[in-house]
Amino acid sequence: MTSREDEFDRWLDDPADRDQPADDELAGTATWLGRYFGAPPVETPLEPHRRDAIRKRIFSANPSRADASRMPNQPGFVASPAIGGTSGLAVGAWRVASLVSAAVLVLIAAATIGAVLRTPEVERVPGAVATASVLPFAPEPAVAASPAASCATSDTLLLVPAEPVEPGDFAELAFAVAWYANGAITVERGGEVLRRIEVGEVSSLRPTGVPNVVLATTWTPGVEGETATFANLVTGETLVIDRYYDLAVIDGPFVFWASDTTFAHWQVADLRSFDTIDLAELFQVDPTRPWRPAVYPGATSDDGTVVLVGTRVRNPAAPPATVATPVSSNLPELVVTRGALLIDDDLDDIRIVDPLSVSSGAMAMSPDGETMAWLAPSDRGGVRILTVVDVATGEMISERPVDATYSNSLVFSADGTVLYHTEGERLERVAVRPQVATPGAAGEAFFVFDEAQRIFGASPDRAKLLLAPRQYSAGVDSIWLNVNTGDMRDLDGTLGRLFTGTVPVVASAINQYVALDDLEATVRILDMDTGEIVLSLNRDDAALATLSADSSTLVVPREAGVDIHHLDTGTTVTFPPSGESDAWPGGIGVSSNGSCVAVTWSRDGEVTATELLAVSGDRGITVPALDSASWVRSDSR
Repeated sequence: MTSREDEFDRWLDDPADRDQPADDELAGTATWLGRYFGAPPVETPLEPHRRDAIRKRIFSANPSRADASRMPNQPGFVASPAIGGTSGLAVGAWRVASLVSAAVLVLIAAATIGAVLRTPEVERVPGAVATASVLPFAPEPAVAASPAASCATSDTLLLVPAEPVEPGDFAELAFAVAWYANGAITVERGGEVLRRIEVGEVSSLRPTGVPNVVLATTWTPGVEGETATFANLVTGETLVIDRYYDLAVIDGPFVFWASDTTFAHWQVADLRSFDTIDLAELFQVDPTRPWRPAVYPGATSDDGTVVLVGTRVRNPAAPPATVATPVSSNLPELVVTRGALLIDDDLDDIRIVDPLSVSSGAMAMSPDGETMAWLAPSDRGGVRILTVVDVATGEMISERPVDATYSNSLVFSADGTVLYHTEGERLERVAVRPQVATPGAAGEAFFVFDEAQRIFGASPDRAKLLLAPRQYSAGVDSIWLNVNTGDMRDLDGTLGRLFTGTVPVVASAINQYVALDDLEATVRILDMDTGEIVLSLNRDDAALATLSADSSTLVVPREAGVDIHHLDTGTTVTFPPSGESDAWPGGIGVSSNGSCVAVTWSRDGEVTATELLAVSGDRGITVPALDSASWVRSDSR
């Protein structure tokens, strides 16, 4: 265990102690508790399985050593050298995942796990057992037939075995398997080895949001920074980042990394082609001002290839160890917080978007990536300029003054012709392309609320909005609104966080299902299409829940086993613990289409078994213990 892990464990043991860990990332956990959950950590010591779950979210062990600690299955989406390959997106994906999950767990881990609360329409299907077939790693015949009918997925199962394996040990599985051992990833299907990809010794291995691409990170004790290797499981190509000090994989195919400890010098790569570019060759940035890329909900096209990347101030725990050399003054200047980066499909087209209103930060991208909007400052007090621009040409479409309020927020309609904008108590719809806009869509306030509201979420068709006065505040309610029909519902709680399965990150706020967190006892799953609550969960259960990428399946690990909720049908399948009755589901991976769930069971910190649970509920497929199991999305969906 590293000194940082010891330090974090001490902090977990005594969460009432206000002395935060010196490490910036760990101190950030306490900051998240205060800022986003409005309450200090509980003073009761954590139960062992809760402590293990938190640490698995934050720290990564080295899977190449037989005696290493178990590697987490869901390490998050962003790696930072301060915590050995940890993560955090969301849309806006960065370190949110690991910090939020840690914060939630610390906040609610005083009590034993409660029963799952469900709305009346949820039907429970009990007694689904996980013993129908046994697929040992040794070359022995399987007891039952291939699980293809149950685990009908085109994803690749990404594994870190807890014991030595050989090519062909996974021949009975009906989908591709990629497993790590001895510095390499072996990709096989049906017993045939397709390729072997050298990645070296790694501390963490996980999927990314790009089809077929995985991320392996390596942290070396006593060495500043980390090494990252991105590998394409289909082509065998790799991209190696020799040394990075912060890594941000944003929503879409792009990844940013800080190449020195000033955190002012960033590079970016396209994970589809593995092309890279140094931002210092394109723009000049104040070398004394550390920053970090940030993507806000609604600031990307639906396919993630056109994106507005904000520049958020990064607060290091200590002053920068080195000072970057200022770049040539003839380059365009990127001013942190007041400027954003527009990436239009590839790295050959990166532009600065400015000026942005620093206090608002509101930016939006149309789903087709053709139109962007943001709030700019003005020389008039209390006024911002709503600016709408054509992405391809950079030409101004419109600009108009709006009242500057804390509630300013933006989101485009599905066809990109209308922009919804909140301004105090008013919700406006602005026809940004009047010649093709929906009839009746103009610049009018078509809803006026009792108090100021912001847009925090939307349905996939952008016709239903989730609004609230603010987020992460107890006692605050939300409003679900159908902008086409005018239907409106008051709901308990504000937008919370769900984690996706194939890419272990915070799920997008533009989704069919979102979480409403009352910050007291309950997280409710809201169907954005209908405005109905389809499921209610205890907050401690919801903290480790995982949503499939297609939003059809929510998997909730509990002390009594694993609940698999079919959100579309309102049914639930329950799998009891495998082997030891007190085993805890320490790692969850859900395939993109929700058809198959990989669960790693542990007891007293040791992995005891790994199962592939068929969501259909007819059986589970038991395999020997794995350190981690997750799913890599393929091109076929």
